[in-house]
Amino acid sequence: MLTYQKLNKANYDEVLKIKHRLFPESNSDDDYIKYFNGEVKSNYYLILKEDQPCAIIGWYDFDNKNNDAFVGWFGVLPEYQRLGIGKDALLYIMDEVRSLKYNYLRVYTDKIVNPVSIILYDKLFDLREDYSNPDKIGQTNNFVVYTKFLSNERERWNNTPLNEDENYDF
Repeated sequence: MLTYQKLNKANYDEVLKIKHRLFPESNSDDDYIKYFNGEVKSNYYLILKEDQPCAIIGWYDFDNKNNDAFVGWFGVLPEYQRLGIGKDALLYIMDEVRSLKYNYLRVYTDKIVNPVSIILYDKLFDLREDYSNPDKIGQTNNFVVYTKFLSNERERWNNTPLNEDENYDF
């Protein structure tokens, strides 16, 4: 059984420990600080399997328009992968974002670094687009953006800038 704990001061260190283990190339812990300060509309979770921390997931409003929500800091520790935790977590977030009346849930990932995620996203999302914006992320030619349609709207991402360059060491 999985338990979803909203990010809070009590579980913050555990969330960071998992995030740093899963995303060592990222230097952006300030997403969580923005969450605590109410600077961005978002929710983040620590996922527990039988009371053991095993994964993290969240979502954030991309442009404060209640249209595009993006999956943020999603990952399952290697020793807990292939147990259905990732699928359950994404479905949980999809339901939450849909209930908040967003039109889209999107996620971007590196298709070379995250082949396991690609398999899962291909199954659960409706649309996959290569990301080739001329920013640093797009220049790698490795990133893709997935979209889950949560309403009757069907807008593609179309290489809109992700504005995440400063969060990654290339």
